[in-house]
Amino acid sequence: MPGFYIDRFEVTNRRYQEFMPAHRYLAGEDDLPVTHVFKRDAEEFCRRAGRRLPTSAEWEKAARGTDGRVYPWGNEFGANRANITPGAAPGSTNALLCHSPFAASTGKLPGGSFPNGASPYGCQDMAGNVWEWVGDVWMDKNAFGMRARSEARGIIRGGAYRYSPRQARTSYQGFEGLETTCHDVGFLCAMTAAPKRK
Repeated sequence: MPGFYIDRFEVTNRRYQEFMPAHRYLAGEDDLPVTHVFKRDAEEFCRRAGRRLPTSAEWEKAARGTDGRVYPWGNEFGANRANITPGAAPGSTNALLCHSPFAASTGKLPGGSFPNGASPYGCQDMAGNVWEWVGDVWMDKNAFGMRARSEARGIIRGGAYRYSPRQARTSYQGFEGLETTCHDVGFLCAMTAAPKRK
């Protein structure tokens, strides 16, 4: 794939507010990942910062490297490497629904709290902490390859603090309605690398 740059850390409340002054959050959460963000608002933030959301393929490469790791740090799960549900079985599907856009953020941690969980490129929290929007959308298709539903859904990657090691795998994709958001969905930014001048 063409060269690209990607943030090492999820966008924080403090950083988000620099470009989106109307953003409000709880006291003491300056350095926690921003959440409750619609995909369109994440795209607008990236645009104002001179960047964009990573594609799903870019996100996955940044998370798993060129050797196809199951987790950013390797192929074996390690509870001390990611902010996910402690003690959940690696195959568990304990996905919890977001019932309220105003749910508490308890569970999020500042970016880089698990330095041993870094990806091969030094990206932090690509497993756990909060889900991350990517630029792609998903259309459900039926057995004939035709649209099964009329609306597109956004793709989220990386799992979050209330999920199991299964959702934290580098290959796992979650889906979120484009007109919805949640207390555990954030994002990071990317940008296309400029070709070298000859």
